[in-house]
Amino acid sequence: MVAGHICLDIIPKFFGDARFEPGHLVEVGAAEFSTGGCVANVGRALHRLDVPVRLIARIGSDPFGKILHGILTEDSPDLSDGILIGDSNSTSYSIVISPPGVDRTFLHMPGENEAFVAGDVAGHHLESARHFHFGYPPLMKRMFENEGEQLEHLFRTARDHGCSTSLDLSYPDPESAAGRADWTTILSRVLPLVDFFFPSNDELAFMTGIPATAPEELATWCLDRGCAAAIVKCGEAGLVAKTSSLARINQVTMLKDANHWANQALNIPCLPVSVQGTTGAGDATIAGFLAGLVRELDFSECLRAGTAVGAMCVERPDAISGIPTWGEIQNSLATHSVKVVENPILFN
Repeated sequence: MVAGHICLDIIPKFFGDARFEPGHLVEVGAAEFSTGGCVANVGRALHRLDVPVRLIARIGSDPFGKILHGILTEDSPDLSDGILIGDSNSTSYSIVISPPGVDRTFLHMPGENEAFVAGDVAGHHLESARHFHFGYPPLMKRMFENEGEQLEHLFRTARDHGCSTSLDLSYPDPESAAGRADWTTILSRVLPLVDFFFPSNDELAFMTGIPATAPEELATWCLDRGCAAAIVKCGEAGLVAKTSSLARINQVTMLKDANHWANQALNIPCLPVSVQGTTGAGDATIAGFLAGLVRELDFSECLRAGTAVGAMCVERPDAISGIPTWGEIQNSLATHSVKVVENPILFN
């Protein structure tokens, strides 16, 4: 099950460099409409990777909501079954500014995501799920208010139903309510219930005060607060990943042999690709990791699957069209090795 934030991405096509200055017109091509947010990006990627998945999210009854619902239904009617349609005219959307060779910028409206509560995830759906993934609580008001009370309740419910769990973040607007929230308290409250944590180094640096250039320290901070594995996304520098003790890893219901997962420290570089857009790269990486987890791969193989899916994602401007089949991922894994080290390389 994948739950949390969903939106409609509106992605204008850029022709080379773009100058954004007051009074300056930037000519662009046709806009592409795509699903965005954790639920659509991770969920649709898992579907393409042949992993059965249920999506839980909130959209509005406006035209953007109809477009978003239609895209999911076109992929598979099953993907739109769990989408909750609110009464408001406020489906979340993002305008994605993503010129070639430049990291993306978002203009974002949260919409119905701000109304999402733990009760939107039904217990009878969790009973049929093996794994529960949640994404982007900084863009979901009810998830971070009251020091993450709803977020903690949601993850406790998933654990009580026997699911292994994972969590992804997003970078909040520093001037927003999310940017002013006490994220060290929220994460300290939730991480004991999270098995696999997928923050970026920039997000964690903002929330903890630890420099983004110290990803190993950031990963250790997460493990110290109770998660079983911290997979820190470092952009083009790849992944720094660490796992906890055997006692904590043994609590992960998805794993059949915890001995191959405990006390690991890995640095996984990105694969060399021609980048057309970075939208959804982190979500694609998570989907690849989870697809490997479902197939009972070990920790390093799951990470390699994640980097392979992420690499193929950025070869397209949107979050989904570059997602491969699992067979293509297996071919990619066969031709790339992973460097396993006792202490991950620190990126300067």
